[in-house]
Amino acid sequence: MIGQDTLCCENCFSDFVLKRYIKENGQQGSCSFCGSSSVSCLPPGSLESFFIPLLGLYVPAEDVMPTELLKEYDGSFFWERLTEEWVIFSDEVVEQADDLLKEILASLSDETSYFRFLDVWVVEACELDEDVKRERN
Repeated sequence: MIGQDTLCCENCFSDFVLKRYIKENGQQGSCSFCGSSSVSCLPPGSLESFFIPLLGLYVPAEDVMPTELLKEYDGSFFWERLTEEWVIFSDEVVEQADDLLKEILASLSDETSYFRFLDVWVVEACELDEDVKRERN
C-alpha cells in the first residue's frame, strides 16, 4: 500500500479543514487507504504542515517518565491520540491511521524527534504530572 503513488482522500478524515483542503487541492483518483474511488485525492505528504503543530503538543513518554512509572503506564501512540482526542481520522481509516500518519510525515527523517513520535507512547506536554516534572528537574 505504501509507495510513491500512494494517495489519501477527503473520506480518510473527519476534520473539516483537512477535508476542504483535499477537495480544493486534490485531483480525482482512488484512495490507497479507505479504497474510495472517483474522489479528491492528494499524496499524504502534502498534508504534513497540518500535522507538525500537533506534534508540538506531545512529548514521548519515555523522555519524561521514570522507568518505574513507564512499566505501569498504559500509553497511547501519537496516531491514537489524533484519533481519540482530535477525531482527525474518519471511521473508514481508523485501522490504517498509523500507516496514513507515517505517510503524511514520511519526509521527516528517522533522526528527527518528530518521526520518533510514531513508534512511542506520547503524553500531553502541557499536562505532565507534577511528580514527573519534579523527576525531570
